[in-house]
Amino acid sequence: MQLFSKKKALALVATGSVFMGLSGCSAPSAQPDPTAVVRTYLDAIAEGDAATATSMDPASVASDADADAEALRTDAVLQGAVERITDVEVDADARTDGSNDDARRVTFTYELAGQRVSSSLAVRWDQEKGDWSLTESVAGRLFVQASASAIDAEVIGYSVPGATVTVSDPPRLFQWAYPAVYEVTPDVDANLLSDPDAGTQTATVSPTEDTKVDVAVTSLPTPAS
Repeated sequence: MQLFSKKKALALVATGSVFMGLSGCSAPSAQPDPTAVVRTYLDAIAEGDAATATSMDPASVASDADADAEALRTDAVLQGAVERITDVEVDADARTDGSNDDARRVTFTYELAGQRVSSSLAVRWDQEKGDWSLTESVAGRLFVQASASAIDAEVIGYSVPGATVTVSDPPRLFQWAYPAVYEVTPDVDANLLSDPDAGTQTATVSPTEDTKVDVAVTSLPTPAS
């Protein structure tokens, strides 16, 4: 009986050691809410803080060779907009984007120019940062052209409060801008405008489609020599 008791005691001690060892192991920390990064990003845009927004989405626009990512995505331009996004709502449930659990898609809505806009952004888990990162931008592309007819048109320079955009060589068709309503003044001789009172136009930039400002002219501007 004494031998049995010792074996039983040893078994109990061993079991207790295993239990203590397991309880001492720290479980992997849960990933934070993937919607938080989208909320921070959209709130920055709503507040006119383009510097924060551009620090969060640089890779998503850098690969577009047809568009300038820097001219309009600034604090001066966003704060100079006629209207910025308001009433931002982010869906609390981020769905898995494809088969990778480290990639999620976050849907959101906001109010702009009297319209409720709905879209989504992809985010990916960044193991090095220990947080989610945006892999897409909410910025949209703005395109300004002068047109003398349906087939006779060209890209032109323009200004918005906070920035002046000149035609590059070779010309870039688009400029990335955060969703907002901008006042666009074309760099065109007023004498060439078909309607002298229609030189300045408002443009509502959206992430869902390109925004074109078409300036009607009697003839296309002559390039500076």
